[in-house]
Amino acid sequence: YVYATYLKQIMLIGNIVISLLVALSIIIVGVFELLPSLTPSNQQTQAIFFKVIFDYALFAFIINFLREIAKDIEDIDGDYKAEMNTLPIIIGRDRAKNILAVLNFIPLIAIIYYVVSNLYKQPVAVGYFLIFIIAPLLYTCIKSFSAETKKDFYHLSNMYKIVMLFGMLSLLLYKYIILK
Repeated sequence: YVYATYLKQIMLIGNIVISLLVALSIIIVGVFELLPSLTPSNQQTQAIFFKVIFDYALFAFIINFLREIAKDIEDIDGDYKAEMNTLPIIIGRDRAKNILAVLNFIPLIAIIYYVVSNLYKQPVAVGYFLIFIIAPLLYTCIKSFSAETKKDFYHLSNMYKIVMLFGMLSLLLYKYIILK
């Protein structure tokens, strides 16, 4: 209720709140599944699992935040009529688009760094991340510079959903990565 009636109308606050809730929905798995089963003998393994869950939550936060900005740009006309104070309304559609385009490089660079520093010995994981996460993120980075129409921003929003889906599905790879 508070989000729908108040927070949604404040520039970036609504976007951050929704993105935090998405991230917390992932962290809560670690809190309720990993912490209760923590023992001195499995403490190091559980710490690794929790770090992985935290990394995924951070990824989900960033991707969802970008998606929220793209949706705000897509819905600028309706938000203007509803007297919202979204980023594109406050600073303009073109500036918001440029901010989105630049912010797109944060998850791209972070994922490349993550793959290079953590997964470089796992060819299956590296291939998965390259094909299903890095390539779509690179496409989204490029597409965000040329996006102009409502349809373009709708497409970007859907691309973020796809990246998020494949990002979360990559959790299934950790079963194989940890065993090796």
